[in-house]
Amino acid sequence: MKHTLLLIHGISDGDGPHDFDKFWQRLSGIYSELHKVSFDDYFLKAPIEWDAATSEGESDIFKACFGGIRESDKYLVHGNLFQTGKAMIDTRAWRYFSTFLIGDVVAYIDEADNKIRETAWGSMRQYLESEDGSIKPYSIIGHSLGSVIAYDFIFALMVRNKLFDFATAPVLTAPQIQSWQDGFRNLYTMGSPIGLFMMRHRDLWQNDFGNLINPVDNTSKIRTWLNLLDKDDLVAYPLEPIFKDQPGKSLRDLEVDTGMLMPWAHTQYWDDDETAKAIVSTLPPP
Repeated sequence: MKHTLLLIHGISDGDGPHDFDKFWQRLSGIYSELHKVSFDDYFLKAPIEWDAATSEGESDIFKACFGGIRESDKYLVHGNLFQTGKAMIDTRAWRYFSTFLIGDVVAYIDEADNKIRETAWGSMRQYLESEDGSIKPYSIIGHSLGSVIAYDFIFALMVRNKLFDFATAPVLTAPQIQSWQDGFRNLYTMGSPIGLFMMRHRDLWQNDFGNLINPVDNTSKIRTWLNLLDKDDLVAYPLEPIFKDQPGKSLRDLEVDTGMLMPWAHTQYWDDDETAKAIVSTLPPP
């Protein structure tokens, strides 16, 4: 049975920036060269695209408040070097960034979910659930807010024995939960603000982070949590210092160099060979 790699993007206006296909090609090339086999014979790509859950609302808000969307409004997100530089002093471009990208964060923090977790879960289930209800082996690669979505899913599953912690989350039976737990292998977080998201609940950061729980348990199965961060990425937080060293738990911070400065340092993990090599080094061999 193939090992499914769930790829979860971060904040987005519906057009990226993320390129799952190029990243998959990088993983494939590195793995195939290392093991002399076809990557696609052993792994299945599962892109989890959740941005449609928020794009309509963000578009309605922007148009109602600021009028129609101009191409120049998008330059902070999709512009070339010249366009981005020009947009740095363009109020509308910053408003577009705030509405469509920061808006995703605002929507996600709401415990009512605003359909983000529900959209992600529906897509994950489509890729992972077999006809007999069993769950295929899987790992999750999450970037930026996608890493928070991935962490929240694994925490709820492995620690609280349920799916996504939100009001309308589906209720699964104990055997179903066990199947999802058994299928989980590795967690890869890239450019992750998980550390900052601990501000959601006071009990997570008070008491010297003593109440933090690392959900990636490797006592019964070999599991890896690899947190990849570029030193020039202002969104990326090291996680080892706050989760501390917990027996039987897997977590390693790894600094990579995407070769870019902010803001591009935060978006380039999907296009970075060093990141792909680090992930491949922890994937199961053929």
